[in-house]
Amino acid sequence: MPFQIFPDYRHANPFQTLLYADVAAHHSIGPWKPTEPVVAGTVLHLQWEDIVFRDAPDADAAMAKVEGVLRLLTDFRAGGGRLIWTLHNITSHTSGHEQAEARLRDGLIALADAIHLLSAQHRAVLERYRAFAHAADKVVEIPHPSYRGHYQTLDKAQARALVGAGTRGGSTIGCKHRSWKTRRWTRCCRYRDRRSRSTRRVSRSSIGG
Repeated sequence: MPFQIFPDYRHANPFQTLLYADVAAHHSIGPWKPTEPVVAGTVLHLQWEDIVFRDAPDADAAMAKVEGVLRLLTDFRAGGGRLIWTLHNITSHTSGHEQAEARLRDGLIALADAIHLLSAQHRAVLERYRAFAHAADKVVEIPHPSYRGHYQTLDKAQARALVGAGTRGGSTIGCKHRSWKTRRWTRCCRYRDRRSRSTRRVSRSSIGG
């Protein structure tokens, strides 16, 4: 059974690699190819749906992108494909196109064969959308998987040395930002000294993707 994913972030985000580990043992996994004929029974897993309209220059362009993708997904379902949608966020982090996002989510709720929630609290997010009144039975709740075993485990001293925080008491705040133009992640850390209450950047690095 073909198993397709959209978007395909496996090169930069271990979430998908870990999520599909068991699937890959039994099925072929590849990116969604909407221009190719649908093989009946193909499963498409869609996540982080704001990729559809994220780069749109204005609200009209964002809505046009959404309508175009919903037509493609409608054709995919009509051709015998099955759609799974994972809801990650209450709203998208970066786009600002609220109406386009609402339209896309309404469409995904209506089209999806299954809607995957990472927590029970996310059900309240879906209840905002009109289409959910007829789709509550599609919901499957599976918690976010752990990254345990994927990243190196460090003790406190090693972690502080890695970001240049030294041995004095303080807090390190980490963040990771991705440029959607260069497709690279930038990791930065800020260190807050408990004694002086000052904050400074202690580390910044780029992660290829």
